[in-house]
Amino acid sequence: MVAEVPTPRRGPGQVLIKLTAAGMNPMDRTLASGDWRPMRATFPMVLGADGAGVIDTVGDGTARFSAGDHVFGQLLIAPLGSAGTYAEYVAVTEDAPLARVPDGLGLVVAAALPTRVPAEIPEQFTEPLGEIVSRLRTTDPTTAATVLDEARAIHDGALATITSAESRAVSLQSTVSIAATLVVAGGALLVDPTKIHDRSWRIVLLSALGIVLLCLIGCAWRALAVTGRMFQFEQPGPERIFLRARLTGPSAQTFRAAELLRAAGVATEIGAVKVGLLRSAAWWLWWALRMLVLFTVLLVLCVATESTGQAHASATAGSKTGAAGVTRGRSSRGAATDQRSGSTPAAAP
Repeated sequence: MVAEVPTPRRGPGQVLIKLTAAGMNPMDRTLASGDWRPMRATFPMVLGADGAGVIDTVGDGTARFSAGDHVFGQLLIAPLGSAGTYAEYVAVTEDAPLARVPDGLGLVVAAALPTRVPAEIPEQFTEPLGEIVSRLRTTDPTTAATVLDEARAIHDGALATITSAESRAVSLQSTVSIAATLVVAGGALLVDPTKIHDRSWRIVLLSALGIVLLCLIGCAWRALAVTGRMFQFEQPGPERIFLRARLTGPSAQTFRAAELLRAAGVATEIGAVKVGLLRSAAWWLWWALRMLVLFTVLLVLCVATESTGQAHASATAGSKTGAAGVTRGRSSRGAATDQRSGSTPAAAP
């Protein structure tokens, strides 16, 4: 729905961007459907995460950008919908994921740059907790609250990756168990000589089904590793819990944000392992499907070959029966002629 909303007001440390173009990110559809919930939302929710434009005005204390700068970035910022790029203006802090547009690059092209698929999941927040706390230290309550919201979103997103991988692995295990049962039942039918008469065809079809079964076993093995492999999460000790109780205000928020980011770093590594195992299971399933298609083709050829052979055998048997009937008819007519003529066969000497 398109609607008029007030132009956002920038505060201290924020920049107001007049957007020129917005990138179409596949994530936008997920956000619009409400299926992505790691980050709380605000309404009316303005969609869009990728965009490029010109800095219109800057707030007090802003030093990173100046009015008139051409910038681009991916503004997936909590609360969700507060910095949507499907709008004319957007106000964000100068620490938001923004960058100046390189010279010679248009704003329309720059708006599409954040939409990419990384080659691999990078390591993040793997440094010690104390170092993360020192890097997040701030005395501004608004900044501390924003950092804590973003840390929760990153942490929940990392856990969602693990949960999604395990859920898909469980579904894959159920699918593979059903498919393996059907393959074994099909193999039992092929062993029966009354179903497939040609021994060579039985061997070929059983071999194809055996390869399908092996691929399904490989798929199940990797899927079980996704749910069965255990990882050790870091648990806060008594000293850290007591330290939380002593902290107040922005210090407490940034400390909690640091803990969430450290846990998110561990969860990201675990999620990468589980996603890799799930992709391996999908590879085995892909080969099982290819071999199943090959088995289907072979089965059709087998049925066609045996049907042709049976039809040919039936035609040959019919020809022989017809020839025998004609011979018997001729012999009967010859005997009847001899009887009418009164002749008798000559006795052998």
